[in-house]
Amino acid sequence: MTVTIPKELVMNELEFAYKDLRKKVKIKGFRQGKVPISILKRHYETQVEGDVVSKLVNDSCFKGLEENNMDPVSRPVIDNGGLKEGEEFTYFAKFEVKPDIEVKGYTGMELGKEMLHVSEEDVNNRLSELQQSSAQLHALDAECLLKNGDFAVIDYAGFLDGKPIEEENVTDHLFELGAGSFFPEFEEQLLGLQKGDEKDISVNMPESYQRTDLSGKEVLFKVKVKEIKEKIIPELNDDFAKDLGEFDTLDELKEKIRENLERQERFRIESDLRGKVLDKLVEINSFEVPPSLVEQHLNYMVNEMQARLTFQGLNMEEAGLSFDRLKEEYASQAEKEVRGSLLLDVIARKESIEVDEGDVEKRIDEIAKNIGQKVENVRRFYMEKNQRDRLENGLINDKTLDFLIESAKIKEEEKGENDANPDSC
Repeated sequence: MTVTIPKELVMNELEFAYKDLRKKVKIKGFRQGKVPISILKRHYETQVEGDVVSKLVNDSCFKGLEENNMDPVSRPVIDNGGLKEGEEFTYFAKFEVKPDIEVKGYTGMELGKEMLHVSEEDVNNRLSELQQSSAQLHALDAECLLKNGDFAVIDYAGFLDGKPIEEENVTDHLFELGAGSFFPEFEEQLLGLQKGDEKDISVNMPESYQRTDLSGKEVLFKVKVKEIKEKIIPELNDDFAKDLGEFDTLDELKEKIRENLERQERFRIESDLRGKVLDKLVEINSFEVPPSLVEQHLNYMVNEMQARLTFQGLNMEEAGLSFDRLKEEYASQAEKEVRGSLLLDVIARKESIEVDEGDVEKRIDEIAKNIGQKVENVRRFYMEKNQRDRLENGLINDKTLDFLIESAKIKEEEKGENDANPDSC
């Protein structure tokens, strides 16, 4: 956008700036407020012209955007040749705007939706997981020999070339022998030991070991077996169901498991369908995406990842990640999500899809329930403008996706049928 300021307005701003400056500055030989403009120019011309340019640009740029119905998505970059007294002032504002999109093919899309199916095997597998998680460890007699599947409580200390290794001195470590939590070479040499036994175990550390000071080297571990335990798995019967607290019979427990699995599957299938809608929409509508929007969304994704790590008590370095690496990995996904969001925005406006206060309150209630927070706390968080806008935009996107799904031609399919990428994991 090219903006030209009349010379009369430029002169008025310069005159006002020097008069305002004269009230504030002190120059030797002149009383404050009485310094001639010519003297002020000699000392402050560059500063005054810079201030006037900033004011002229600030006063006119966004007004020009409004008058020309422009919707910038990045801060304008200003280029100007400077002020010349007695002449008009011209500058150029460069910025990115949302693309003018004419969305096509968004109604009547042909999509495949996976059938809801929870098998008896799925229920039994989940039941088995509950059975395993309810298992208890019982100490074995002192004469019992350590075997695969047993749990051992050990103390161990690592030595390299006879010197203790930092962070390799551990007491009361509980692990399952044969589960692969230690090096196979280490675990094999524990087989057959008894409670109270001590043993020196040599391990050739793999070249890929994360500690470079130990990788490829022979490490000696001094180990003491302090206790041997076996895992006692409860029987699957009515008593097992009752122990879980809310069931009288095993059949009731299995029925609840089926309900939960069906709910989870239903959510997964619906999420998958929404993803297919967005993928299809992006596929049939090609347009240039503003780089600044992609960069903003990319930063948001990386910050979200960092926040999740912080919640888990980790940082980026401990997780083996970096901002640059994450941004590189997320770049393609960020562009796709921005493209989809722009398309949904256009469709929402075209179809007059909006959200009201009831929609917002319902979503806040859902969020509070999911994260276990008081509704008042979540509502207070979303009172901030940026957070409120993000919440409302998400709701509009969801409503728009619902509209697209309702207008689509959906064919139910067996799981795995017509997968776009059967090799994906």
